[in-house]
Amino acid sequence: MSDEARIFMEAYGEDLENHDREAIIERYASSGAYIVFNGASRYASKSDLESRYLEEWQGPISFSWNELTIDEVSSGVVLVVGTFNWESSDGIALYSYTGLLVGEGDGLRIKLENESILPTE
Repeated sequence: MSDEARIFMEAYGEDLENHDREAIIERYASSGAYIVFNGASRYASKSDLESRYLEEWQGPISFSWNELTIDEVSSGVVLVVGTFNWESSDGIALYSYTGLLVGEGDGLRIKLENESILPTE
């Protein structure tokens, strides 16, 4: 399952960098996901996720994962922890990342995603 999760995360990063909105939406659980950004949390239904990515979301100029740790915590459930670089017109920001992937249908889907901008030194 760890290999499957690593492939999933690499493809997810490519989807983000390529602004493939439909593919990004399909990476989330069909029932929706818990989204935590800079400490503010909310539950987003699949419809909420579709609205966000199709109408509001501004993709990065470039995107890359750093130091991802992947741990299968139980059958069909994978914890992903690491950081990523997100380049926008303001420059490159470093974020922390925690994701919980669950097996659904033919593969893994995001059930929880926690992202926070890390302070610059």
